[in-house]
Amino acid sequence: MTTRTISRLFSTFGVLTLASGLALAGCDKPEPDTNPPVDVAPPPVEPPPEPKREYPEPPAPSAQRPVNFPAVQKIELPNKLVVYVVENHEVPIVDVQLVIKAGDVYDELLAGMTAGILSEGTKKRTKAQIDQAIEQVGSGLFVGTDTYDANIGTRVLKPDLALALDLVNDLARNPRFEQAALDKLKASQKVEIASEKSDGGALASRLSSQLLYPPGHPYGPKMPTDADVDAITLDAMKAFHATWYRPNNAYLILSGDVTADEVRKLVEKTLGTWDPATSFPAHPLEKFAGPDYQKAVPTELVVHIVDRNQISSDIILANVNGVARNSPDWNAMAAAVKYFGGGMSSILFRDIRETQKLTYNINAFQSSQKAVGSFGIATQT
Repeated sequence: MTTRTISRLFSTFGVLTLASGLALAGCDKPEPDTNPPVDVAPPPVEPPPEPKREYPEPPAPSAQRPVNFPAVQKIELPNKLVVYVVENHEVPIVDVQLVIKAGDVYDELLAGMTAGILSEGTKKRTKAQIDQAIEQVGSGLFVGTDTYDANIGTRVLKPDLALALDLVNDLARNPRFEQAALDKLKASQKVEIASEKSDGGALASRLSSQLLYPPGHPYGPKMPTDADVDAITLDAMKAFHATWYRPNNAYLILSGDVTADEVRKLVEKTLGTWDPATSFPAHPLEKFAGPDYQKAVPTELVVHIVDRNQISSDIILANVNGVARNSPDWNAMAAAVKYFGGGMSSILFRDIRETQKLTYNINAFQSSQKAVGSFGIATQT
């Protein structure tokens, strides 16, 4: 047998051996397991105990330090406009604010829309010209109302104070009262009403005010409707403006880099020429003073519910047992309200939120009003 023959035999044997090995390997392959795996739950792990919350008492107050407020200088012009000047010469800026006693207590819709139309154009300037004039000096004009007052304000550099006073004077005295501006304000007002109706907190606040005060009281106005907005006319706005927008029913505040002498000269040329009124109608709060008003104050707990499809509930607990803002008891009452429900360190917050975990936030409030206002608790859960 030749060497070549032997090599062929070994080659053939090797092939056969490899094939046999593959065949055996195929025969020994295990059958696939068709049973699904069984999940074995890990043993439960006990959560660590929640650390006990501790609220250490705050440190004792330090000795009272004197607070040096800047002096307030008062100027009264011949037309009875009162001007208050507060000097602060650290930076060359002056804040200007004209306050007219013509706020929401007089008529929520009419007062707000009358103030809103002031910046929509005057007899001297269009709205675009007003905006351009104040924007060219890097500022803006604010016009609006709060409970008692209408406000026109701006902040300018000292060299631009004359322009600021001229604009404030023009807006306060010479509104153009155009129908297009009124239509614009009406559309905006209707959007605000719709927004308030969709806000549970706003509804709760308005409803609580209506329940605490007798019908028609300025502190508890009814929810305005679109029909109420449509009923506002230019003639009504003109009459409201002519009645309340007067220098002897207003005051001007100037604070910043000015002196009383500088202010007097500038104001006399602008608001100093404003004609005063000889008389004013009675204040809306006057007819609710005295024993008849006290009889209307709630004396027992009554629960009122507004059923709405929302995931949270707004809760207000309130009564008319606060004090007026000018009362000698105001500071003591304010301190008590702060301790009871004013902020994260208050009794209400620490108990209802932190300990009982029933709400995200809770607070007590005391209304700052000229007449006796409300005290209450508000939360959402």
